[in-house]
Amino acid sequence: MLLLWWVGAAQGQPAPPSAGNVQTLHPSADAQYGLWTDDAGTAPDGALRGRALLSYTSQPLVWEPFFTGPQAVVDTTWQLDAIASASWGPGRLALDVPILLAGSSDVLVGATAGLGDLALDGKLTVLDPAKAAFGLAVTGRATLPTSTVVLPLGGNGLGWELAAVVDAPLGPGRILVNAGTRGGRPTTLGNLEIGNQLVLRSAGVLPVGERGGTFLELAARIDYTAPFGVGSPVEFAVGGWVWAARQWALRGSLGRGLPSAVGSPGARVLLALAFEPDRKPEVVPVFAKRADTAPEAPQAEEETLAAGVTGTTVQGAGTVPLEVRVQDASGAVVHGAFSWVQCNGTDVRLPALATVDVLPGSCQVAVMAPGWSVHESQIHVPAGESFAHKVVLQPSTPVARLAVDVVDRLARPITDARWLLAEDETELPIEGGRSTVAVRPGTYVLQVRAEGYETAKRTYQVTAGEEQRWRVVLQRERAR
Repeated sequence: MLLLWWVGAAQGQPAPPSAGNVQTLHPSADAQYGLWTDDAGTAPDGALRGRALLSYTSQPLVWEPFFTGPQAVVDTTWQLDAIASASWGPGRLALDVPILLAGSSDVLVGATAGLGDLALDGKLTVLDPAKAAFGLAVTGRATLPTSTVVLPLGGNGLGWELAAVVDAPLGPGRILVNAGTRGGRPTTLGNLEIGNQLVLRSAGVLPVGERGGTFLELAARIDYTAPFGVGSPVEFAVGGWVWAARQWALRGSLGRGLPSAVGSPGARVLLALAFEPDRKPEVVPVFAKRADTAPEAPQAEEETLAAGVTGTTVQGAGTVPLEVRVQDASGAVVHGAFSWVQCNGTDVRLPALATVDVLPGSCQVAVMAPGWSVHESQIHVPAGESFAHKVVLQPSTPVARLAVDVVDRLARPITDARWLLAEDETELPIEGGRSTVAVRPGTYVLQVRAEGYETAKRTYQVTAGEEQRWRVVLQRERAR
């Protein structure tokens, strides 16, 4: 399909233009959902990820001289991007090694297979979407002129890109936006020169089931000097992802360019296999028992622990109290949330706010709640007196909030009060006499209890975005 039909060739020019880089593919090093658009998520310290991205591109550059028919300067390409990344704190650094497996051209003679332009890609997260209402990050990318092929798929100098990333929930899915600028030595094609460009990438994401989802991506490079000219390609793709195994994810997309522009393909097919051991797809994890548990580790026992805590725990010296708190971005405890925690010899299910004794070391934590995104992470519990781990969930549906202040008849806070929203649920503490719970819209019968006081009960109906607060004055139990 002919998408780029004119590149401003000089009249009478005997050969097509070929100096510069018309490659517009920008593979993300660690996008959780799509293939082009970066998200603002982070990874545990020291996390290593890798992905292999295979791409097929049709006719990204077609030249039409004045006195002959169209000629494909770049007809088809097959490319493999080998990408490796490492994370520390809010930062991530990646290396992209593009390998041109095969290519074809109607007019150029020479090597069409070889190395492309190496790229170094960095990301710094400012707001982690797992801990805030939305995610925010900045990215930077540098490309080196290492191409060994005759096709115009490599730069003629150092290239760079800087962009901002916004990552936010939208209904049951997410919306991702990357906006920035790119530059380097201009690409010259005949009498057309393409210089610095505005870069825009966006993705709409919709999870489907527990192990996959779909996405729609849009990418554009807008030439500052001629924003509506052939130096401003726009491209879209539709795709999806699925977890093929516990640590392996498969992503793919099919797309094409929209206007006739330099680098805008007639078709582009992408397929990526990613190794992401710190991202696990199970919504209800069944953690495998650790094979490297030391023989002298305390013997695990199956039992019902504190209220709402069930599973396998360890007994003995050296354990550390691990508190897991599940909340939303405002700090409200998430109603109906529960988490699975696996450490050395410990494999338990906890309510939204609970403490369990574990041995120091690496722990896997997976959290879910109806109407909220699934959260999975790996943490390190140091030796010491106690350790607290806070999990911030993102809502996938609209939420409301219920808040309580619990006092006695002298207006003194009752610090050991507990609340529950249904008879079959686990009671959770009201810390310091005040607590807020994030709930889905609906009707709830809120009960507040404390040792030595009569139970208070009230029915609430809350709508999306609403917060209702109840000042509860508990009365002392009467002597019987």
